[in-house]
Amino acid sequence: MVRKHRRNFLPVLIINLILWGIWLLVIFCLSPTQYFSLTISRFNFALPLNIILFFLTLTPPLTLTLAFLFGHTRRGFFLALFLDICLLLQLIREANWLNFSLILAFFLTSELYFSSHQSKSR
Repeated sequence: MVRKHRRNFLPVLIINLILWGIWLLVIFCLSPTQYFSLTISRFNFALPLNIILFFLTLTPPLTLTLAFLFGHTRRGFFLALFLDICLLLQLIREANWLNFSLILAFFLTSELYFSSHQSKSR
């Protein structure tokens, strides 16, 4: 008798809820207009640290949620990156149909490549 591999989704659900909570804290507690000033030698950089923190805290919970919905971690990660890039393009006002279609084509061909590469190795 073959024993089926049983997955325990409760720890993933708890981690996912914690990550969504951290993302909500970033949204409600940090202002997107504040910049972090970094000075190296004579060069002064104004980095939007809050916006970077927004995207860094959005990607993991979105990846876990989409991976759970699709049943595959790679597809969830690709879709989360696609959504992050779309939001970033919208933020810098470079969002148009051509950019979205090129990014979508890139992620679709990447997924097709990895899925065909995985099926050949089996």
